[in-house]
Amino acid sequence: MLKNRKLSKAISDASWYSFITKLEYKLSWQGKCFKKVDRFYASTKTCNACGTLQETPLNKRIYSCSCGWKASRDTNAALNIKKQGIEKLKAAGYTPDHNDMIWYPWRPV
Repeated sequence: MLKNRKLSKAISDASWYSFITKLEYKLSWQGKCFKKVDRFYASTKTCNACGTLQETPLNKRIYSCSCGWKASRDTNAALNIKKQGIEKLKAAGYTPDHNDMIWYPWRPV
């Protein structure tokens, strides 16, 4: 990391911009749609199964809800981000189908 915080942040921001630009290009090249989700969305605090919001300390790696849903914190957040992305696509008039999405097998904890 650089000592100059502003320069370090600028370099980091440029890297993310470059990544997102390339991702958008590659997806459009394949006929796929790209939508950004809100960066302040509480994906780690929302239950993927029932939608309940609950505070979870950062040192707790397993997310568990009163509805019975249990998953790793990262898996729960990823599923919530995916769900929000699909909702944004539907709101924009795009109907995602199974072929538009990449599905990776995962298992709850």
